[in-house]
Amino acid sequence: MTLWRWILGRSAADDERRALAAESALIAAATAKASNTELEREQVRVGGRRDALAIGERVGAARPLYAALDEMLTHMLVLGASGSGKSFFMLLLAMAAYAVGIPIVIIDPKGELAEILLELLLPAFLSRLPTSARAAFLASIRVLDPFGSAALPPLNPLVRDPSIPIEVQAMDVASSFDASVDAGSGIRMDTLLDWVLRLVIEVDGSFLTVRRVFESLPLLEALVRQSRERDVVSYFLTRYPSEPASSKLALLARLDRLLALPATRLSLGAQTCIDFDETLRSGITIVNLGNAPAGLTEVASFWSTLVFTRLVRAIYRRPATGVGVSPAIVLIDEWQSCLTRPFASSMEDVLARARSRRVALWLCNQQKAQIEKVSGALWDIVTGQTTNQALFRATIEDARAMRHVLPVTGTMRRPQPAPWARQQSVEPYLTASEETEARVVEVARLPNRIAYWWDRRKPHPAVQFRTADLTLPDPSRVPAALRDAVCKGAVAVPIADLERQHDAETRRLDRLARGAAPAATSAPISSPATPPPPAAPPKRKRRKPAPGGLPW
Repeated sequence: MTLWRWILGRSAADDERRALAAESALIAAATAKASNTELEREQVRVGGRRDALAIGERVGAARPLYAALDEMLTHMLVLGASGSGKSFFMLLLAMAAYAVGIPIVIIDPKGELAEILLELLLPAFLSRLPTSARAAFLASIRVLDPFGSAALPPLNPLVRDPSIPIEVQAMDVASSFDASVDAGSGIRMDTLLDWVLRLVIEVDGSFLTVRRVFESLPLLEALVRQSRERDVVSYFLTRYPSEPASSKLALLARLDRLLALPATRLSLGAQTCIDFDETLRSGITIVNLGNAPAGLTEVASFWSTLVFTRLVRAIYRRPATGVGVSPAIVLIDEWQSCLTRPFASSMEDVLARARSRRVALWLCNQQKAQIEKVSGALWDIVTGQTTNQALFRATIEDARAMRHVLPVTGTMRRPQPAPWARQQSVEPYLTASEETEARVVEVARLPNRIAYWWDRRKPHPAVQFRTADLTLPDPSRVPAALRDAVCKGAVAVPIADLERQHDAETRRLDRLARGAAPAATSAPISSPATPPPPAAPPKRKRRKPAPGGLPW
């Protein structure tokens, strides 16, 4: 090949590369223009609505990012590291919904959202209301703080719920217990607990009753005599006596761990339980689990699991068509802490039923690994079922798991190579895969309160924005009396009243145990911790039980 032909060949190749680069630039510019046009058109439409909510400011555009409130009433997933700003973002959206009368339930395992609401925002709002309107406002606030010092919520899950079979109610309580108290129980202990719970629910008992059943055979005999459920009576007549003493002792030890805190005993021993159906119809319900004493994380886990289970049952009871019911929002921070394994396996069904019944689940957590500890498939189910998604600063692995949120515009310029590096390409813009990877790396370095927002129903890609400011009132200007009234809420019961209920239940159980003791066929009461000495082999002659007695 001559030198001249080589020069012409190189020149033609350079011309081709320059033309290709120019064409790529034109395509990228046109794509960005079309995308920006769609975004601007959509923002003009939403911004002109009465229910428009400015959730932040678009990065690079210095213009508000609007979202219509009715378009927010869908399932949402928010992912971000601790301190990245996701909690304030969720609080902003929750207050916007509550301000227009949408019922909202907030489950807060850490207590951060609950503290801001109860100590600052709600008391400040109450102080601006006329005196005549304050009582109605306070009546709409439900505070479920099972670790309170002055008042506690009545949360006895064994109060009969006529809307579901007694077997299902017992199963829900047993699942909450097993998931939180590290039961590791096995099938026999699970069965034992389930039947005892069914009996206690039927006879209007509480967890105090459950504990006493494992300590007193006369009490158990008296309760079985009250039962009208043939299956329950049959179990305690035939199978319960053969259950291993070790299983009963193990369950008793786990009950002691759950009931170690006096506040827990009082809440679980209340005569009533909060109506969770009503929490989805009106007002704001704040489940504050951030005040658990050190070392009692298992108890907080029990409460969060129990509350979520009750809410799911309340959602299922709403009309399947969603006709005639108002929308509601259930916001759960660190939502994986509320899931038992049975509910984790049916989370797809929970999300589908909630959507059709006009209940939006807003789920917030820090890492994908938290979800994978509960269930390997749960992450894909939730990301596929949530319509709105927000991504704050996260690890590289988590950002890569959320790469479907990240926008690919075709306008991200390729970094200039180092002078000593050999240039492999003259393309001025990154390819789609290269841009996605670059944005994944960028997510790991996002400043606080900067995030990507994606509504999968919209034609434009995700938008990077800075969350709106949330101006907190000066605590010194919030009257202490109003703050105390808000922190108590409308459903909490003074501790003194719960103690009287507890004492009355104790006296009732004592009377039952004393009344059953003289029965001719009752076995001698023996402490489960000290089994009786082995008796001589009984004779073959069968003894006929006295009328009304139970043969154990």
